[in-house]
Amino acid sequence: MAPTPNDHSPEHPDRFAQTCERPDWPLIDAVRAGTADPAARDHVHACPACRSGLSLLEGLAREFAEPAAHPVPEAVDRAVRSQAHARARAIRARRTKVIRLARWAAAAAAAVLVVWGAHWLAGPQPTASKALGPAEDLDQSGGVDIVDAYLFARRLERGEPADPALDLNDDGAVDKGDVTELARRVVAVQPKET
Repeated sequence: MAPTPNDHSPEHPDRFAQTCERPDWPLIDAVRAGTADPAARDHVHACPACRSGLSLLEGLAREFAEPAAHPVPEAVDRAVRSQAHARARAIRARRTKVIRLARWAAAAAAAVLVVWGAHWLAGPQPTASKALGPAEDLDQSGGVDIVDAYLFARRLERGEPADPALDLNDDGAVDKGDVTELARRVVAVQPKET
């Protein structure tokens, strides 16, 4: 395989012998940085296109290595610093608000846990509701259970007159609310008496 004008691969022993049609920029930059092998350096110095590219890269490197010729005006510098400080203050203020909110939320959560824990430790409290008696034992089984709540609901659906003693929630009317109250009471877990 014959080398092309820009073929600088190591398979070609005469890879740097020809003149390039266009510069090989990575090779030229390696020569400029001092990392290229001696044959590459010889080629870049001998080839007019590569030598011109080397001069261009060296000039750019010098130009970018030097500090800016025109310093930043003091007024612009003050304005930029002032804006940066104002922005930093705003960020700190937002963070402070978030931290305060988080502290309040943590305190509120702790208070809720303390109240809940105290309530839990105190255990269930007896209710001041009416005790269930014979009026609620609609199936006459000798005890009030969920079957009585079911029969109570069916009687109300049919429009049968209800005993005023079945007003379990004391709202002045015998209705579905009383059925719900009866069902709640018969399925509630009763604490054992010691």
